[in-house]
Amino acid sequence: MLDILREKITDNVFLYHAQYIFPDRMDKEEKLIKKVGKDSTEKERSGLVVVGSQVLEQSLDLDFDLLITDLCPMDLLLQRIGRLHRHEKHDSMRPESVKAARCLVLGADVPEFEEGAKTIYGEWLLARTKDFLPEKVMIPDDISVLVQKVYRELKPIEREQEYYEEYCRVKKSKENRAGGFLLNKAKSKRDIHGLLDAGITDANAEASVRDGISSIEVIVMIRNKDEIFFLPWQNGGAKVSDADILETSICRKIAEQKLRLPSVLCQKYNNIIMHTIEEIENQSREYISSWQSSHWLRGELVLFLNKNLECMVNGYHLYYNKDIGLSYEKDVE
Repeated sequence: MLDILREKITDNVFLYHAQYIFPDRMDKEEKLIKKVGKDSTEKERSGLVVVGSQVLEQSLDLDFDLLITDLCPMDLLLQRIGRLHRHEKHDSMRPESVKAARCLVLGADVPEFEEGAKTIYGEWLLARTKDFLPEKVMIPDDISVLVQKVYRELKPIEREQEYYEEYCRVKKSKENRAGGFLLNKAKSKRDIHGLLDAGITDANAEASVRDGISSIEVIVMIRNKDEIFFLPWQNGGAKVSDADILETSICRKIAEQKLRLPSVLCQKYNNIIMHTIEEIENQSREYISSWQSSHWLRGELVLFLNKNLECMVNGYHLYYNKDIGLSYEKDVE
């Protein structure tokens, strides 16, 4: 997509998503706020295209002239719309074609839902959002009304009955799964006490209780034979020795090198998420035994890249780039 945008529209494309290690993500966020935040200038905003994932809707004070988004549940959609024409000081800078705030919702006028959105949100919430999405939205006056229509008027329209039954089934499954981890229930190996007794890792426990597609957080480092290094632009690409693990400042820097793996590696069907966790643990265990003495690093998953910033996990080739973040492609044998 980035290549197409840069070829067909502009070289001035900015990418922002969750698959950056923490320091890189903070650097990207700072640059993004400078480009389209409250104090951004006309020069900084001019000709800029921002491509991002759901993280753009989360508490960032951004101001866009035009928004193009996939269909998503109403509350999330309204959060995204809230990033449109956010500050009046930018009104005089906006091109004539976007003087009025416009949001283009992809998938709002087609019969089939996008596969990724179906997997993440479920078809019922998408169908409800599509049914109640008006041509014009007034922010903030319409927020409560529209969200309540989607979530509280629970009697489904006839053609949505199947979606609604699936929504109820998934909701009940989530409640049942979460119930086994409540602290006041110590009756089986599936509660929190059983997890501790069984020695299940933090990553496995987190994967067990998360709703929908889970996420796996990993610390990203380089391993060259038996030696471990920071990424080249992090901490000067310094080598990490067992002695360094005794230094709190070093452990904190290592703990910051964390990101979320792509959802394709974290899905629960066919136990993909557990296979991913197990493979990463097997690839890293013998190199990080000393790390377990640090409260900053104990129990963390560590994803080791080679010197080309690549690795293989669960049938996928992963590659890290400071600008693009973590990308992946299915390994073709």
